[in-house]
This record gives sequence, C-alpha cells and structure tokens, in this order.
Amino acid sequence: MLWAGQSGAAYAAPHVVQKGETLSDVALRYGTTTSALARANGISNPNFVLAGSTLTIPSGGGSAPTSTGGSSHTVQAGETLWDLARRFGTTVDALASANGIANPNLVVAGTTITISGGGGAGSGSTSGGSTSHTVRSGETLSDIAARYGVSVSSLARANGLSNPNLVVSGTSLSIPSGGATVTTGGAPAPTTTQVSSSEIGYLLEQEALSNGVSTSLVKAVAYQESGWQPHVVSSAGAIGVMQVMPDTADWVNQVLLGGTSLDVRNAHDNIKMGVSYLRYLLSIMPTQEKALAAYYSGPGNVGSSLHNYQRVYVDAVLAHTSRF
Repeated sequence: MLWAGQSGAAYAAPHVVQKGETLSDVALRYGTTTSALARANGISNPNFVLAGSTLTIPSGGGSAPTSTGGSSHTVQAGETLWDLARRFGTTVDALASANGIANPNLVVAGTTITISGGGGAGSGSTSGGSTSHTVRSGETLSDIAARYGVSVSSLARANGLSNPNLVVSGTSLSIPSGGATVTTGGAPAPTTTQVSSSEIGYLLEQEALSNGVSTSLVKAVAYQESGWQPHVVSSAGAIGVMQVMPDTADWVNQVLLGGTSLDVRNAHDNIKMGVSYLRYLLSIMPTQEKALAAYYSGPGNVGSSLHNYQRVYVDAVLAHTSRF
C-alpha cells in the first residue's frame, strides 16, 4: 500500500521507530537511504530519531533483500558501494568487479548495478593455528577487526601498522589471537550480553548525553577501540565496546561512580564505565587530544607532546567522528 506525501509523491506504509533503532537501520530495512528518509520526514539531524516516532517511508524500497544471486539495484542519492555491499551481503570488491567500477569510492546515483555474491567481507585463511586475511578493495582496518573479533589497535600492532587509517588492498594481514573468545590463561571472559549494533549506538548516545560528552566523539572512541563489538577482549585484557581494563573498571566503580558494582562484561555497564572514564579524562587533561591519548595509553603516559603511537590513535578517533 502506498501513501501520498505532502508533495504528492508516493510513499510506503509508515514505520514506528523501535527503541535502539537508528535512521540508517530503518533505511536499510526498507531499501531506501538515510538522506531520503530524513528528507521525507523533515529530519534535520539524521543521527537523532526518537523511539515511538512514526516515519514516512519513501517508496521504491520494501524489505531488505536476503539473497544476492543475479539481482540488480538502482543506486539512490547518498548511497555508497560500501552501503550496498553491507545491505546485499557481498563485498565492495565483488560489486566493483561485477560492474566494471574502477573507483569503488565513486558510484553515481541512478546507475543500475548488478549484485553479485562475495562470500563475506574479504578472504581469510588459517594455517598452523594462525589466521591471515587478504585486504579487499574498500575494506578498512576497522571492518577487518570487526569481522575477526579483535580490536583495531591489536590488529595494527600485530602487523606493524603505524597508521590504522591506511591499509593497502592486497596486503596480507596477520590476525592476532585472543579476540572474541579468550578462554585460557586466566584472561577475562568476553561480555555476556547479546546486543545489536543499533542498540550499541543507542547506549553510546544515551551515555554521551548523560555525561555531557560529544556523541560523535564517544561513538568514534568506541568504534576505534572495538568496532562496537561487546564481546571483544584484547590480548592485554581490555574488555567490551569501550575496551575497559579490569583495574580501570574497579577504579571507575569506586571513585568516579561512588561505589557502584557495574559489570565490565555487561555491554551497558561497559559503555557507562568507558564514557564516565572518558569524561573524567576530558576534565583533567589540557586538551581533547591528550584526553584521547590518555584513554588509549593511560594519563601517566601522556607528556608535553604525544608519542607517535598516541598521535596515530588520536588521529584515527578524530577521523571517525565525521562518520557519526
């Protein structure tokens, strides 16, 4: 059934926003774009949508596709090849190859592209107990970290990458162990809660607002640390979405939160502790950059100028803020 909008254009049936949903989640579900959805509903800030709101869905979408065999798609304004690869369960490289796209960063609205299966976000292999991954066109280090359940920082360290924002297509990366399923050596267990990425986004927003910290900065830190994965445990023992160390969690519980008993393995508690700690660092460090460096390596390790590894981390976080 279609509904007439104010301009006379046809619209699909309305959608009531559920708790934890983002505008991009709704757009993905109905096969439209975030920008089109925002325009259709007069939303000035696409990063903010209230649960319970009724959204008008622009026509031309429908339920998100579940198969990739032989279908086609007309590119909508604002869509990227990465958006389409994620939506159709394929890879940027597979889409580019199937459609003769020389530059995966450039795709023209109105173009009809063939959707081809990609078998996942890249190619990986296991040999002798170690895992390697060959970087595909369009992949970022954060994408690869999310796929294998490790943190961006541990992946960068394992491969001697000084700039996590630069990874070359065709490079073979070594995937460090001790990511999502650390079970030996007395290491902390991964988080016990099962939550979706949209719920993670909602929790990050709520804690950012509660603590008076920039939402985009909080989301960027969480993305750099874990790719928004609640189950990640680093080789150093940092846990969850915000990659909180157990000792830091104890200190935050006792000092910053007044004797609470939040569980670092619980996604909501983990985010609450991580954002509280970030707020504290922003209040005691002279600049935002030094506060971020302190989050990464501890305030005692931040001097008058940032070390190279701290600068790399800070630049990566700041680059991520534009996404949120």
